[in-house]
Amino acid sequence: MTVISVIKKDGVLVPADSNASGVLDRVKEGREILITARAPRSAKQHRFFWHLCRLISENSEKFDTPENVSDAIKIGTGHYEIRVLNVPEVGQIEMYTPKSIAFESLPRLAFQQFMEKALDYVSKHMLPGVPVDTIRREIEAKMSGP
Repeated sequence: MTVISVIKKDGVLVPADSNASGVLDRVKEGREILITARAPRSAKQHRFFWHLCRLISENSEKFDTPENVSDAIKIGTGHYEIRVLNVPEVGQIEMYTPKSIAFESLPRLAFQQFMEKALDYVSKHMLPGVPVDTIRREIEAKMSGP
């Protein structure tokens, strides 16, 4: 499958770059092609999440790295898979495995929904008593600062 980037201009999808242009140039005039549309997630959204994880890890004795915070948030918000393992002499155990939030794994809208759950979870369980708006302002200030 070839992935290209297009932009909507005057009601028509046009190539966003030379790669997309080259791909579309190879399509014969009048030929129908199937396109799966997906709006890319912004890098700013991704940075916001990792600033949040860093803020918590720097101010917590429970979480020593941003990655551990990320895993805890994912599991706490239900963004995980359950894997059943057969452990000798123990039996079956369930293992909660955090799902990916990488750009290709989670489109913009799904990521926004995840972030709302994440902020709510952080406010209630990781930074109890700190309102979501305060957390959001703190992260945005860190992102715009030096």
